[in-house]
Amino acid sequence: MINYCKSCRFLVAITICFVLCEFADSSDLSHDLSNKQYTDNELRQLALETGILPAGYEDAFIKKDLEKRDMVIVWILLSQDDKIKIVENIKKEFIKNNVVILKNSIYYVNKINNIIYQSILSRDANFRLDDKIKSLMKLIAVIEGDYDDGRNKKDVLVEYIGEDAANEYKFQYPFEFESFFGDN
Repeated sequence: MINYCKSCRFLVAITICFVLCEFADSSDLSHDLSNKQYTDNELRQLALETGILPAGYEDAFIKKDLEKRDMVIVWILLSQDDKIKIVENIKKEFIKNNVVILKNSIYYVNKINNIIYQSILSRDANFRLDDKIKSLMKLIAVIEGDYDDGRNKKDVLVEYIGEDAANEYKFQYPFEFESFFGDN
């Protein structure tokens, strides 16, 4: 089992929340967790408004750190086309390691945008701008059962997020858990 820091535990929790939003009945939700897809501009604007990104930060950062595009802070600044390319490259890296990710790249771009948006909106002190997009994408894929390395998907889930988090996920969202991992 991987030992996660507070930041990672928060991302696990918010990722599970967003993964499950597509299954949730809106009448059961106490706050707005709709399937709204936040645009690149909405994400960037929120980051500027909350001071995550200082004004004028965009151009200098992108020009200086192009090689570090696997970071949340750079993700916020990229166009949708660039994000799709990053996700496609991550999927290719997974394939080299005998891991198959079936859902399309735009699906992951939207999920990642939503998770980052909600993390900024919640003003979580543990949210880190240097978190890796590849790790976040893997987390989403594992939680949704879309990470296929040939092993039992429930075992992969437990290994990646820990037994306690997996049991909490199963307890709080039994229908979704069964949908993702029922026959595995």
